[in-house]
Amino acid sequence: MATVLTVERVCRVGLILTLCGLSLLAIGCGSGAAGSTPASSPTAAPTAVVTEGADTDASSMAHQTEVPDTVRSSSIATLRLVPAADGRSLEVRVDDVRNLYAVDLELLFDAARVQVADADPATDGVQIRPGQSPRPDFVAINQADNKRGVIRYVATQLGDDEGAFSGGGLVATINWQSPAGADVTVSVSGVTLVSSDAQPIDAVVKR
Repeated sequence: MATVLTVERVCRVGLILTLCGLSLLAIGCGSGAAGSTPASSPTAAPTAVVTEGADTDASSMAHQTEVPDTVRSSSIATLRLVPAADGRSLEVRVDDVRNLYAVDLELLFDAARVQVADADPATDGVQIRPGQSPRPDFVAINQADNKRGVIRYVATQLGDDEGAFSGGGLVATINWQSPAGADVTVSVSGVTLVSSDAQPIDAVVKR
């Protein structure tokens, strides 16, 4: 049976913008050339909560956040959690995104009912499996905490922004140690999508 999903969107830009704009400056994050001034993080990170299944247009999103001097995306992407029919895995997918370069994702799950299977036994800890949207050239964080029921995944592309991702694709896959029952709840507690010019991309989360 399919996993029951409860989702919300919280836009967080501080860490991922620092990662893209500062930490990767030396190797050319986005279109910035070596020696250019690094992109600075907004003084106040925009925060918006979108209820599950809600359709939110750009104007209403901008009204909710109202952060001055923040360049917004011209389109709204969609993040979806797609459970496998056998309950063995859960895909995190993005649709209708434009110029995606980096992602910062946090998921919550019921650790008393389900546990994450390690996708990389050669690395310490428990990891999920990276997708290709965006291309995970540098994975800053990939941690699944089976005690607390928290998954954190932060990844970015590197180099020329011509390779930034647009369209729909797989962000990551979570494999479970045993099938997740229909009463298992998985939620998105935070997600930030970032463009190749280190700007947040508007997104909603849907079932």
